[in-house]
Amino acid sequence: MYSCLRYLCFIALIFLSQTNLVSANRIKDLTSLAGIRSNQLVGYGVVVGLAGSGDGNTGITLQSMQSLVSRFGITSDLDGFNGDNAAAVMITADLPPFTKPGQAIDVTVSTVGGATSLKGGTLLIEYVVDFLPKVKIEVALDDDQVEPAITAIIDAAKTDKIGDGKIFVSTIEQAIRIRTGESGSEAL
Repeated sequence: MYSCLRYLCFIALIFLSQTNLVSANRIKDLTSLAGIRSNQLVGYGVVVGLAGSGDGNTGITLQSMQSLVSRFGITSDLDGFNGDNAAAVMITADLPPFTKPGQAIDVTVSTVGGATSLKGGTLLIEYVVDFLPKVKIEVALDDDQVEPAITAIIDAAKTDKIGDGKIFVSTIEQAIRIRTGESGSEAL
C-alpha cells in the first residue's frame, strides 16, 4: 500500500513538472511567409478649403489645381487659381498584410509647399503609387522547357508598369529527389 501511494505521488510529480515545460506559441510569431509583408503607399494630392494657410501662388500648387480641374473638363490658365487656400501634399501610408477592402488605415499627409496648416482642409488625391510586394518564384526545368516558360511568365505578368518583375535564368548542376533517389530530369 505504501509503495503504491509513493508510486502515485511520483507519477503526479512527473505530470506537474511537465506542465511548466509546455508552452503555446502562435504560428505567426514563429514563422515568416515569403511575400507577406506590409506595402508602402505613396501619393500626391492637393488639400483645398484652407483658411488662408495654404501654399500661396507657388507653381506646384497652381499646376496641381489646374491638373485636378482639367479632369472634370474645365480648362483654365494658372491665373484663374488662388493658392492661398490650397496646399500641395504628399500622402504616405503602410498597408498591412491581409488588409480587407474598406478597412481603415492610418495615412500621413505632409505639405510640399509653404502651407502653415492643413487644418480644416479637404484632401483631393491626384496620384497614388502602390509599391507591389515582391514574390520570388523558383522553377527548375529541362533545357528545352526554359524558353516556353519565360514566354509564358512574361505574357502572364507584363503590365507595362513598374513592378512587372525580373526573370533570372541560371544553370542547375544536378537535381536529386531525396524520397526516391531519382536524379537529373527524372527528379524534376
